[in-house]
Amino acid sequence: MTANIALPVGSAPNERQAVTVEGSEEEQTLHSIPESSVILQSLRQSREKWLSFTFPRFSAKARGSKVPAVAPPPHTIKSYGRYNLSIGPHQFPNTAIFEVQYLPPATPAALHPARPPPVVAPPRQETLTWPLQQDPVITPVLIEQLSAAASTDPVLSNLIQLATAGKASPDQIQTLSLLIQTLQVNNRNQAQNTTSQSIVAPPPPPPAKEFDIVIEFQERSTERLIFPRGPVVCDVESSYLNGQYSNLCVRILVPPCDSPDSPPKSIATVAPLHWHNVMPPARELFMRWVGGEEKMAANRKILVDVTAKSLPKRTFLRYQLPDGEMLASVQSAVAPQYSTKSIKPTQQDIARQRRRAARKASEPQKATDHQPAKRKRTTKANQPPAPLPIACHACGQPDVPLLMGGRYCRTCVESGKGVAVTPLPTPVSKGSTSHAPPTLQVRMYAPPVTGVATSHNVHEP
Repeated sequence: MTANIALPVGSAPNERQAVTVEGSEEEQTLHSIPESSVILQSLRQSREKWLSFTFPRFSAKARGSKVPAVAPPPHTIKSYGRYNLSIGPHQFPNTAIFEVQYLPPATPAALHPARPPPVVAPPRQETLTWPLQQDPVITPVLIEQLSAAASTDPVLSNLIQLATAGKASPDQIQTLSLLIQTLQVNNRNQAQNTTSQSIVAPPPPPPAKEFDIVIEFQERSTERLIFPRGPVVCDVESSYLNGQYSNLCVRILVPPCDSPDSPPKSIATVAPLHWHNVMPPARELFMRWVGGEEKMAANRKILVDVTAKSLPKRTFLRYQLPDGEMLASVQSAVAPQYSTKSIKPTQQDIARQRRRAARKASEPQKATDHQPAKRKRTTKANQPPAPLPIACHACGQPDVPLLMGGRYCRTCVESGKGVAVTPLPTPVSKGSTSHAPPTLQVRMYAPPVTGVATSHNVHEP
């Protein structure tokens, strides 16, 4: 991890820091920008903040037998590919994008499926008893139920009218009282059923959490980070190849959280994140994650207000440093962690090789008398044979047409110097077991004399 150093800043760009030496009025010399290494350390610290402290962790791979530092909740994950991400001066190639759908939390019934549900006794149904009550309790709810029943039952309506006018007989009053008590008993039974059902029914499961976008940097392949929710705006900067590839600009609200070594900020800032060559599925994922055009318009106003309120007084880095603790700290922070050795031989290596060669030359050769010195074998390279010259075998004249299988020229053949040797087999008699050697037939050619070519056959054993 990169060491976090509070780098010097100024109120104006390229501001030179006037440093005086104690006891004199001379200004101390500032080192050059490459020697000071302020820009390099600043970029390293900024990149480390984006990789480690800006996005909340979703999961982390455990090393060996260690328990992972972050355990994600139950979920399903879907990959949308890898794309190049640029944030300010930083480039993060091959950054992976995932969609995480959270599973609903398990209910107690789901955790213990084998346990039978509790048995609840059915509610006791109240029945009418004799003798009936002469004076039932009249309530506003009962009056509404009687009116509703009388509108559909003409007998009940007639009984109510006679009882109201005082013309009802004792039997009619008894019948009306029975109907009123029946309605009261039904109301009490219905209330008991509702109470028992509310006790037996399990509570509804809580709603599932909204899906998240998770990213994975190529430099930190063991960690996956959550793309922070909040007021987010996603704009398509450009598209090409008929919309197959697009460049997205996602503006997010970065919370005021930095590395532990640096002082925390008091306000949040708006940071644009540029995704390059994004395909349509990933682009639609960002649009769904933002919440649509209406929510994006509201988020845009919020980000404008935050940007207007969070404009701090601008400061600029001091690129040149004088000699002191700050320069030593920055140079030690940017130094390579592993020492490298040059492959170019030094003067010490050359002197060591010379001493070794002189020591070998001064040692006496240990050779015994009874063992002769071994003779070194000289290996010759296998050279291809030289090509045969194309010439007459008799006169040796080159660059002439050759006859008789490419051996003699026409002049030698006509002068009788050309000889054709052909082996001829000797006939063997039947019954003999010996084999005679083949004979040679020599055929000599002479120049024509009378216009008729003659040949002399000579047989040699």
